[in-house]
Amino acid sequence: MHHISKAAVAVAAGVISSITQASECGAIQIGQMTWASSEFVSQLDGFVLEHGFGCDVSYVTSGPIPQITSLIEKGRPHLIPELWLNSVGPLVEEGVNEGRMQVVNDQPIGGAGEGWFVPASIQETHPALRTLQDIIARPDLFPHPDDPSKGGFHTCPVGWACNITSTNLFYAFGMDEKGWALVDTGSGAGLDASIAKAASRDELWLGYYWAPTVLLSEYAMTPVDFGVPFDAEMWSECIAVEGCLDPQPTDYIPSQVVTLMANEIALPHGAKRYLETRQLTLEQLDPMLRFMKVNQIDGEEAALEFLIRQPDFLTLWLDAEVADRVAREVN
Repeated sequence: MHHISKAAVAVAAGVISSITQASECGAIQIGQMTWASSEFVSQLDGFVLEHGFGCDVSYVTSGPIPQITSLIEKGRPHLIPELWLNSVGPLVEEGVNEGRMQVVNDQPIGGAGEGWFVPASIQETHPALRTLQDIIARPDLFPHPDDPSKGGFHTCPVGWACNITSTNLFYAFGMDEKGWALVDTGSGAGLDASIAKAASRDELWLGYYWAPTVLLSEYAMTPVDFGVPFDAEMWSECIAVEGCLDPQPTDYIPSQVVTLMANEIALPHGAKRYLETRQLTLEQLDPMLRFMKVNQIDGEEAALEFLIRQPDFLTLWLDAEVADRVAREVN
């Protein structure tokens, strides 16, 4: 009879435990949006979940409203790593109240923000334009690309929640009656191009945007002061509701980015703890977004590059054993 040492048993038990822990996670579908930071964060989380916990990861890409609706109706995607809660609050509240989803991290990106922006140079070239009301009074300074006789407000693409909120705010402030018209940018790329084109011509630009983005690290933009207080009830019951008939002025909702997870998915304890605690800063994200653009690479390659550049990121949010498993895949 062969005798096995206690040390060998311990090693074998540790290996089995490691394998078991890594395989506890089943199939998980991750929802990523159609902008670069979401693609990067989603792929980063997917890499950690796959190689650290053995999850069978797949991805689906669309706008926030289709993803939240699908999560409520079908339970998928299971995870949305970067969700801007401001514009889809009622939908998320509905899903949470029905027990279909939960917010597992209320600050996955430190310093993130969204709203209406103008070029930072406006503070020097037109110092009198201090609030949105000042800007609205001068549509001539923000010519619409298709009709220069009107001012142009650049909204985000249809399917993005900000298209609903910005359109409602446009009418809440009576911009249509004061010489303004909406500019349909068509896509995220179209929105970016409109800013770049205005900057190249040294023209003023008004529209919706957000940070973190590579674009705002290239072009100096500043948030618009709406000049009115924030009305939470007006926002939730009208501004964030498509087709609201009587929108009234309110400040833009304070930005909140969250990580959302379907309740039906069962993750290993360490995996859920990672999602609950991990946070990226703008200082970490901006270089990676520029790296994606300059090198024309996707979020998957950028996530790998990020972990090569910042190996300590793993040890901040993962147990040593799990961090080591992920690190081995990186190297």
